[in-house]
Amino acid sequence: MNMKVKAAVARQVGGPLAIETIEIEAPRAHEVRVRVVATGVCHTDMVVRDGHLPTPFPVVLGHEGAGVVEAIGSAISKVAVGDHVVMSFNSCGGCPSCQDNEPAYCHEFFPRNFFATRADGSSGLAKAGEKIHGNFFGQSSFASYALCHERNVVKVRQDVALEMLGPLGCGVLTGAGWRYSCHQSAGGRRRGQDHGHHRQRRQFRPRYHGEHGGGTQCRAWPGAARHVRHSWRRTDGH
Repeated sequence: MNMKVKAAVARQVGGPLAIETIEIEAPRAHEVRVRVVATGVCHTDMVVRDGHLPTPFPVVLGHEGAGVVEAIGSAISKVAVGDHVVMSFNSCGGCPSCQDNEPAYCHEFFPRNFFATRADGSSGLAKAGEKIHGNFFGQSSFASYALCHERNVVKVRQDVALEMLGPLGCGVLTGAGWRYSCHQSAGGRRRGQDHGHHRQRRQFRPRYHGEHGGGTQCRAWPGAARHVRHSWRRTDGH
């Protein structure tokens, strides 16, 4: 059942976030609804607010959320109502990178995190019939409740203050991941070369068919694939 929640809504590029009462849907089969206890504010939120990335407006931003599971979809087995969780970035689960336990290199990373819709183009947020874009980084945690996914929610111990855990979903994860990934192993090989080959991360072939289009480019921002592809480089720098 839909419910009314408070959210910080960005309605125009560079404008202030306005606290509004909006509606949030009940979770679909693979979704989790979380009562947000705390959320961090990341530079990426500000970059999107200022229009430097192709996220549509109006939108609820926020991607360092932590809270308590309030409802789960019928297919969810990873968490249960009442669990404490941290929310992180979203990924598809089916591409070669996800299958190789490298969700940060998901072939659909950009649309699933920056287009602020589900894969079918819908949003779980609305206000009096107006579509409010949600699903930013699979969560949109600048709100009292957030819809996230089984893939981007992590259960945590209940004796740890949730107010301290939000940044684990992005800021801490990114910094620690960079340090770990750049660490030279005892054999002198970088992580990602352990199987005797370089990971092919240049091929950006999103299979996303939401309202922003599919193929190798995003209609909302024709250069998106080119810019994102730049970050999928092999570990030898080519």
